[in-house]
Amino acid sequence: PLLVCRAPGRLDVFGGMADYAGSLVIGLPTAEACHVAVQRTAVGAAPLWRHMLERQPEDGRVATLRVVSLRADATNRAPTFDINLAELREGTGPISYAAARALFAGDAARAWAAYVVGCVVVLEREAGADLASGSHVLALLVDSDVPEGAGLASSAALEVATMSALAAAAGVSLGAAQLAALCEAVEVRVVGAPCGVMDQMASALGRSGG
Repeated sequence: PLLVCRAPGRLDVFGGMADYAGSLVIGLPTAEACHVAVQRTAVGAAPLWRHMLERQPEDGRVATLRVVSLRADATNRAPTFDINLAELREGTGPISYAAARALFAGDAARAWAAYVVGCVVVLEREAGADLASGSHVLALLVDSDVPEGAGLASSAALEVATMSALAAAAGVSLGAAQLAALCEAVEVRVVGAPCGVMDQMASALGRSGG
């Protein structure tokens, strides 16, 4: 099955960055949004990029995450990212947040992938999801028209859409407020950006005309 999730950006109405300090704020969702499509396919049933095949062990296939981001040319970032999901494990559990953050340190072109990979790590650590076991390709396609760097919560839209899609693929049910809190954890603990939960709440809970 192909799962597609949508999450809007956020327009600041009142309070702005004061939510960093726990203040009351008001935000409204934008018409612009991020869409994330996810498909979980058995290794061998879908083609892999050549360098991904070279990382597969000789005695079998391992679970792999592959991400393609559309509109990457407009933002000067790498359009693709992939990783063996075993690299997100320590023993039988997910890696620490510090280890996840270190995966993207020093590579500006790939830093955007922390918002996606961070969702995998947080979903496993905080919600008990299992995305790394077995032999499959977890493929994600990201497309967003939320302007980046304009204060419209493009990162929160990416997190909420990605977390929603991954949770659905893993069979994990999340309430909207829980979804927003997990996405904030991605930004704070994996990406390393100090923030409140306003952006993620507006993206997860905002409604047209609400």
